[in-house]
Amino acid sequence: MMIKYTPSLSKCLKILTTIKSIMTEDKTYRKIMVDPDQFGSKCFDTATKIVSVPVPEAAGNREVIVRLTTAGVQASDIVQMSGGYGRLSTEKPAKNAASGVQPGDTGCEGVGIITALGEGVDPAEWPVGQPV
Repeated sequence: MMIKYTPSLSKCLKILTTIKSIMTEDKTYRKIMVDPDQFGSKCFDTATKIVSVPVPEAAGNREVIVRLTTAGVQASDIVQMSGGYGRLSTEKPAKNAASGVQPGDTGCEGVGIITALGEGVDPAEWPVGQPV
């Protein structure tokens, strides 16, 4: 199935601003989520929203926290936000934004720097400060 997506200029600018300043000085970050009221739509411009959430205090068990410097939004996000596959094929998007990954978050690829390690993560393999 082909989905044609032509974002509005204002949406592109919001996305670029979000990606450029993923984490701010006040220890929050912005992410793009599926709006639960628009779940099932293939129109990225109206079916998503940009939200600010707290940066996680610590990494969970076997987790790594990465400060993203670049993240992409692609066609797979549009298919996922309409319930085509992934977590949203079995769950509805979260109603309230929270830090960490939750149903309805978009962007499954990114580049950044490791900032924290959880229990069970080998620091020799995943050193803090390493680009990933």
